[in-house]
Amino acid sequence: MLMIDTTPFTGAIAEIPLDGNTLITGQNAAGKTSVIQLMPLFLGVPPSKISDKTQGKDFYRYYVPRASSYIAFEYQHRDGYPRSVIIHSALSDDKLVFRFVRSALYEDMFVTENGDFVSSDNLASHLRNRGYNVASQQVDTILDYRTIILGLKVDHGDPKRRKFLAQMITEYTISQLNKPLRNADQVIHAMLTRDVSLKAIESMLADKLLAGDPDLQVEGDRSNIENWPMQYRSYREVMEYEPKARELQRQSKELIGEKARRIAAIRELTHLERGLSETERETEKQKSAAAAKYEAEQSTFTEEARNAQRAREEANSQLQSTNDKIDEIEKRHAQLVKKDAEGKARLAERKEEIEDDLREAESRYNALAGEQRALTAHYDQLKGEADKSGELRIQRLYDADEALRKVAQGKTKEAEARHIEQERELTSSFEPSILEADAQVDKANGDLGAAREAGRNPSPSQDVLDQQDEAAAAVAEVNSLLFAEADELKRLEKSAQSAKDSRQKANQRLGNLVSRIKTLSDKLDHLKASRKPAPGSLLAFLREHREDWGDTIGKVINPELLSNVDLSPEMIDDTSSLFGLQVDLDRLVPCDQADLSNIDAAIDEVRAELEEEVNEQTSLEAELRNLGRALTDAEHAVTLKETEIEALKRRRTAATETHDARKADVAKARLTAKRDAEERIKVAQTTLETARTKRSELIKEKDGAVAAMRTRHREELGQITALRDQDVEKNERKRRDIRDEIADRKDELEKELKAALAAKGIDTRLLEEIQVQISAATSDLAEIRANEDLVAEWKYVTREKLPLLPELRSRRELQARECERLEAVRRAIVDNWQKRHDELTDQITALQAKLTQCEKDKKRIAQRLGAIDPNEIAMIAPAETTVRKLDELINDLNDADRAVGKLSEKLRQGVLQISRVFQREPHSPAAQHLATAKEGFSSTYEGPEWVPAFIEWYDELHTQQRAQLLHDASIVGNSIKSGYQRLMSLEQQIQAENRTLQSHLNDNNFMTVVEDLRVSIKSTIRELEFMPAMKRLRDLHEAWISQPHDTDPPEGYSEAMTDLLRFWNARNGISANLRDQIRIEGHIIEKGNQKKFNARTDMKNLSSNGVSYLIMTTIMVAFVNIVRGRSPVRFIWALDELSNIDEGNTRKLLEMLDRNQINMIAATPSAMGNVNALFDYRVKLLNNGQLADVRGAGRKSQRLLPCPVSKRQEV
Repeated sequence: MLMIDTTPFTGAIAEIPLDGNTLITGQNAAGKTSVIQLMPLFLGVPPSKISDKTQGKDFYRYYVPRASSYIAFEYQHRDGYPRSVIIHSALSDDKLVFRFVRSALYEDMFVTENGDFVSSDNLASHLRNRGYNVASQQVDTILDYRTIILGLKVDHGDPKRRKFLAQMITEYTISQLNKPLRNADQVIHAMLTRDVSLKAIESMLADKLLAGDPDLQVEGDRSNIENWPMQYRSYREVMEYEPKARELQRQSKELIGEKARRIAAIRELTHLERGLSETERETEKQKSAAAAKYEAEQSTFTEEARNAQRAREEANSQLQSTNDKIDEIEKRHAQLVKKDAEGKARLAERKEEIEDDLREAESRYNALAGEQRALTAHYDQLKGEADKSGELRIQRLYDADEALRKVAQGKTKEAEARHIEQERELTSSFEPSILEADAQVDKANGDLGAAREAGRNPSPSQDVLDQQDEAAAAVAEVNSLLFAEADELKRLEKSAQSAKDSRQKANQRLGNLVSRIKTLSDKLDHLKASRKPAPGSLLAFLREHREDWGDTIGKVINPELLSNVDLSPEMIDDTSSLFGLQVDLDRLVPCDQADLSNIDAAIDEVRAELEEEVNEQTSLEAELRNLGRALTDAEHAVTLKETEIEALKRRRTAATETHDARKADVAKARLTAKRDAEERIKVAQTTLETARTKRSELIKEKDGAVAAMRTRHREELGQITALRDQDVEKNERKRRDIRDEIADRKDELEKELKAALAAKGIDTRLLEEIQVQISAATSDLAEIRANEDLVAEWKYVTREKLPLLPELRSRRELQARECERLEAVRRAIVDNWQKRHDELTDQITALQAKLTQCEKDKKRIAQRLGAIDPNEIAMIAPAETTVRKLDELINDLNDADRAVGKLSEKLRQGVLQISRVFQREPHSPAAQHLATAKEGFSSTYEGPEWVPAFIEWYDELHTQQRAQLLHDASIVGNSIKSGYQRLMSLEQQIQAENRTLQSHLNDNNFMTVVEDLRVSIKSTIRELEFMPAMKRLRDLHEAWISQPHDTDPPEGYSEAMTDLLRFWNARNGISANLRDQIRIEGHIIEKGNQKKFNARTDMKNLSSNGVSYLIMTTIMVAFVNIVRGRSPVRFIWALDELSNIDEGNTRKLLEMLDRNQINMIAATPSAMGNVNALFDYRVKLLNNGQLADVRGAGRKSQRLLPCPVSKRQEV
């Protein structure tokens, strides 16, 4: 800072260094305080606050008493180059003039070539002549100067002046680009005067946060807000009954259909009654004819069955005889095989061979024993005698055996003949029962065959088929009627569609009008919001920080971004480029929000257009009402015709269902016939199984009896054979004894012979071998003789009997086939009759059942029709055909009667209920619509004719009221949302400022004499009594707009709007002074005692002078940082009476200020050496108005270029 030709530096230039900490010392009244008091002047503090004339120190007389008196400040611009501002008084008035120069300060700026000081009226030309770049205009108000130096928002009515100030800010401000140092002058001046007013800081914060708009104003017509919940509730109550109205519409059509159904049932009943009498007469004739035919066919069957049975029995007897012969041959052959007759026959065939072997062996034996022939002959004679004697005895025994066989054979033949007769008698005794069982099996087979034939092709009765044909004819008749009615309906629908198209076009025009009105309303709201943007929005920021934004970014920005409050805008660069690009925007048109006059004109234009659209809407709504009546009449005609068609459709449905039922009856009859056939098959199968079982049991009994008899016969024959065999065995034992005796005798003789021969030298061993051969041959020949009868019988059976078996078996097969053929003939006769029997019996039974049913049906019809007024029946013509059954007709008539009564009562109650809801709010659109419709009703009695009026409302008319309600709700919701968002945005800004404050306090609290220091910026926004109500409506509105388009407001919207009325002023709506919602409060703890303070507290009395100042300094530094933000701007802190602070706190204070980019200039009469050493510059102010650097100072304070007059003096 330079002070040129001022008091106390008359005729001199005094230089006060400010680029470091500076300490000014000197005796009392030397002018130290006067020097440091000028520091706030640089930031735009008015002269009246620096030097008060009422206190005897006039600023202008003291600091700028002459035309050559100047106060000049040199500072660094954000572009890194120095700037200067030279301040002098106006020539004709007590006010300051500010001259900016793009240069540092030099002596020749103020001194002419001849050494005189330059007069202020020649300053500009002098500087230009010296080559300095001087601003084109001087600044002649402290307000404009403060705006320039602090980079504040330009708020000037003259566009040229506004542009000039904006250019000056760009060239000469100490702030960063678009980072205004709002209220910096107040903070710095408050610290100099030690007049730290928290109330003033609150006001400063309010100015910063509220951006010149301190009031919350949510405006609107109270009556609209009062009426909307009631209107919306009434609308919702009416709309809740739409399903009920739709149900009434359905019931109206159903009532017409039920009446038609009732008449159709009566017509068919009368037709059915007449047809039953004719059916009864015809059925009686058919029954008599069927009974006569049954008797004739039964007689023919009895004779044919008897003849077939006799032929089958005769063939069975021949087959049995052949079977007996085959059994006898096979049995005799098996017995012979069991006795090994075949092997014995083979041995007998070798008889000659054995005899030859015997002769050869005897010849060899005789040859060997020939030398001793006499001896051998003697013994042979003895042997021969023994053999002869034995053979004679054996032969007699064989003769006895033969006699026994002959006796046994005679007994066997006699027994066998007797056995055959007995077995025949036994078989004959079973024959009648078996024949009867066969007949029963045959009958059961016939029944089963007939049942199976009926099951393969089940056929319903002709009556059922006739009913199906009648049902098909009824369906065709109804279809024909439907085609004719459909053509008539098309004509009516065409007429109704024409009316509907006309109304739809009118509705479309109305919808377009409503849409245009809503668009215009939204546009009007948007224009109003653009004129007064929400705090924190990008538009509010640009208007505050960038006056010329419309000429730059305003030409290219998306207008939707301007209302966004979440962008956190920040000016970061002083450049005329657009995001780093040099773009020529001169030919582009700025957006509408850039010029308020354009916005005001647009608002007036939209309001006029909106009024025209509303008038057109009123006219179009009247036209719509007329079109609605015409459409209602046309649709009523269509509805009546549709009802008639629906009745015909129901009739067709009933006819179709009846036809389907008749088809189902046919299928059911077939199924019943099939099930009956299957049941008959099951019964026939059961009967057949029973008959077969009985026959099998009889056959089994017969076979058992025959088998038992044959067993007895076998036993008898076995006894004969056994007795014979016993006798033969006795004779055989005798023969063996004789042979053994002969063999023993011959063995004795042989031994004697061998002994004699051995004595004479003959080989007895060889003789023994030959003798063994002779004995074996002799034994075989004896066995052959013994089995001669058995071998003879074997040969007889194999040669005479076995060859007969093939012919007997072939005969048996032919006889069996003949039996089967005759059985098939008999069974066919039985089956044919059984089938015919069933057919005729079923026919007679069905005819009788039909007669019985006809009688019952006639009685039921007479009883049901008797309950109806005869006059009504007389007016209803009988139907031409009847396709439904009697039960269906009676049930349908009963159902129709009940349905007509129920539907009539339901319609009356439903119409009464809905009409009450419509008329609950007498002046509501729904009530007015119903009142108009009632004028055309034939009766005031609530009935079906009311229903079309309800449907017309729900189909179309309610949409107009709903659109208006939604529009009104949206306007109120948007207004409340905007106000609430502004309050919440302010709340967040206050919280952010408080966080910033706490951060700076934590960093800068260097005092040790105070244990704790707390300062907070508080918001009372949430304590505003209307905040809960606003938040509730805002939340509901947010939830609403997040839903798809054309969604109703959520539950609670009406209640929330009603709740707001408690705070709604009839004139101002909801309002609040937002400055009152910002509070500063805190406390200190000193020596264990807590002292609270707020905006009403005198901070000087908080503690001792020194401690109070340190506390205020700590607080103010925090607020300096809030003011400065992140801008790298260095402030000058002026402090008088430094001696009130001890050395330790002085050091900490300087360190704290340095950390916060603040230089101190302090004044005190004198200071200790340790304190002096803490300052970069130490300047002493002498009593004669001279400045001098204290010897040993860290830096020289007087660094200006040489000047004509110098009063520097080393001390």
